[in-house]
Amino acid sequence: MLYDDPQALYRTRAKDGTLRYVGKSNDPLRRAEEHCRSKDWMAYRADRIDLEWYPTARVSLDQTNLTLAADHARWLRDKRSEVYVEMIRFLQDASRHRHAVIGEREVGEGLKQEVQKVIASYDAQSLHNLLVMGQAYALRDVGDIFSQAASADLEAWKGFLAAMRRAEPGQRRR
Repeated sequence: MLYDDPQALYRTRAKDGTLRYVGKSNDPLRRAEEHCRSKDWMAYRADRIDLEWYPTARVSLDQTNLTLAADHARWLRDKRSEVYVEMIRFLQDASRHRHAVIGEREVGEGLKQEVQKVIASYDAQSLHNLLVMGQAYALRDVGDIFSQAASADLEAWKGFLAAMRRAEPGQRRR
C-alpha cells in the first residue's frame, strides 16, 4: 500500500447498526475476506459494511480517528440514556410496589414475606449491575443521587418490615 493511494474507510456494523469495527484499506473487499477468515466477530456479527473513499492514506487515517471518536461519543450518549432510563424505572417500580404493599389492610405472613422478598431484591445482581453502570456511565452526581435514593428506599422497606414484626399477626394497621 502506498501512502498516496486512495483508501477506503470501512465500518463493519451489526444488524441493529451497532458499530463492530472501523478500518481502512486500499482494497476493502480483500480486507473483508481476510477478516472473515481470521476474525470471529466478522463472520458472525457483521451484517453490513459501509465504505467511504479518501484520496490518500493520511486523509483516511484522520477520518478513521474522527469516526472512532464520533461513534464512541454516540455510544456513550446512548449508554447513558439506557442507564438513566433503568435507574428511573427501578425507582418507579419500587415506589409502585411500596404503595401496593402499604395499601394492604392485613398484616400477615404473606405480606411480611413479600416485604422480605423486596428487601432481598436490593442485594440482587441486577441492582448491583445498575449501580456499577450508574457510576461508570452516568454523570457522577446522577449516579450518586440514584445510589442515595436506592439506599433510602431500602431503609424504608426495612423500617416497614420492622414495624410489621412489632405488630401482632392479623392485626389491622391504622
